[in-house]
Amino acid sequence: MLTTTANQVGRRFGRASSALAWVVSAVIVVLLTSNPVRAQAVVQPPGRLIDVGGYHMHLWCAGPASSGHPTVVLSSGAGGFALDWALVQPAISEATRVCSYDDW
Repeated sequence: MLTTTANQVGRRFGRASSALAWVVSAVIVVLLTSNPVRAQAVVQPPGRLIDVGGYHMHLWCAGPASSGHPTVVLSSGAGGFALDWALVQPAISEATRVCSYDDW
């Protein structure tokens, strides 16, 4: 009698876990096939793209362009981007012109 009850519980648990696996699989398929990127607006980075001899360079400058003050050029190393300087550039731009760049 005890063995029969254990077998019944095991079969029910097996069916429930199988159904749960199908539901989880279906949810994963729906999430992977839906594309939420389409609903988002394309955000352009600050600055502008400049053509330099066939190469595209993203240049982001801020601050007053005046004579007598140097222009600070921020260069990101190791494949970095101009936006790596996003926290530094505004502070420097209060005193002088500052530009950061990366190539595309």
